[in-house]
Amino acid sequence: MLGKQDGQTDFFDRYVEERLLTDDHELLAINREVDFSFVEEEVSELYSTETGRPSYPPEQMLRLLFLEYYANLSDIEVVRQVKVNILYRQFVGLGLEDPVPDPSSLSVFRSRLGEEKFQRLFARLVKQCQEKELLGNRLKALDATHVVADIAVPNLIGLLRDGRRRILTKLQARYGSRDDLEEYVPSRAGHGKYSKEQLADEVQGTQALLDHLDTHYEAEDAREERELLRETIKPGSKRTLASFVDPDARLGHTSATRTFVGYKVHVAQDTTSEVVTSVETLSGNAHEGKATERLLDQEEERDVHHTGLVADAFYDNQQTFTEVAKREMTPYIPSKRPKKRVSAFTYDVHRDELICPVGRRSVSKVVRDDGAIYRFSAKDCRGCTVEGCRQASKRQAEVYLSDVEKVRRRVPEEEMAWAMEERKKVERRFGQAKRHHGMNRTRYRGRWRMAIQALMTFFVINAKRMVKLLAERARQAAAVPG
Repeated sequence: MLGKQDGQTDFFDRYVEERLLTDDHELLAINREVDFSFVEEEVSELYSTETGRPSYPPEQMLRLLFLEYYANLSDIEVVRQVKVNILYRQFVGLGLEDPVPDPSSLSVFRSRLGEEKFQRLFARLVKQCQEKELLGNRLKALDATHVVADIAVPNLIGLLRDGRRRILTKLQARYGSRDDLEEYVPSRAGHGKYSKEQLADEVQGTQALLDHLDTHYEAEDAREERELLRETIKPGSKRTLASFVDPDARLGHTSATRTFVGYKVHVAQDTTSEVVTSVETLSGNAHEGKATERLLDQEEERDVHHTGLVADAFYDNQQTFTEVAKREMTPYIPSKRPKKRVSAFTYDVHRDELICPVGRRSVSKVVRDDGAIYRFSAKDCRGCTVEGCRQASKRQAEVYLSDVEKVRRRVPEEEMAWAMEERKKVERRFGQAKRHHGMNRTRYRGRWRMAIQALMTFFVINAKRMVKLLAERARQAAAVPG
């Protein structure tokens, strides 16, 4: 049953708060400026209005979670702090004699709301920033940061053995001891280093178990583990599964040479206010283009519009440019792999021609699905001494220019430089999230739980940013004569 917040404080509570709490504390400023009353409206449908014991008021529960991420505390620690910290009690809306929720109530609250409701709560705070006219409309920044999963990562043999054990444990729990499964019980011997022969034996044993299950057991028996094992031993596939403890946490890359196991949190940020306007959490191996579409869809739903979009070279792909073009934004995205030869040619946007390093223009082109090949006159190219301009096997220069590169060439260099400088602002928010709010590592296991962690982290950061911007606006207004 939905619990209600009465909002009443007695004389003793007010007396203590007025004398012990300072007006300039950031939490009190957040309490004044952020209207949390939308929480009940967004989640009321998840509670019965007539039956059951009254729950803790949803607004109080969100405020508890806010404190948890604000001070980088666990469920247990935040409850302990609220019991003894007057500032925290006041922020949550508890009187000095009111009972504090049990830590398990926070876990139940997160599960009850799920990722979708936390997305809606996050969107309501962004809406308040819009209503206070804090957001700009010039430039949107997209970026992602990796979050390491809180799991031990076994080697491949250890992973396969763990998967087999989990399958056998589930089957034993359902059917009891079965003689036909005894031969598939994996060894518990150490597996620090292994040979190719040992790995081949392990893969063969895993495949034999899967074949046996397909023949003699129902498809629903340990379905998830069976699918994950099939994915891992599939010939020619790259390993992305790292652990059965958190199968959503996948092997990803932070650069061409550096890997990690966990998730990527992608965000969209308004560069004028530095408010994060959308958040999307994907497994570590997910392609950036997938996140771009989801983020921009969220931005449209929230009526957050900008004329330009800036991102780093990780977003240099056809899908990103297509999504940006659909929304009529100017893309400021550098090339992932700039080609020295192509960069020596200038693109004339108005005439759709290339100009070579010595000033000669292309005379024809061959259109392809994703670009065009520009050809120069053999007469103009004869005797050219520019190194690398013309391939040795060709009588004339031929240069391929992709549609993506054409769009990029339309952006003036000074604008690109400005946008890339503005993009650095989103990196500051990632640093803040990791240094002060614990987002360098996952708190819980499972993608949807990590998504809630990311949403609550940036909910807190946005609230802090909101009160700072409003305070700056008030100071500027006070400084104006008259």
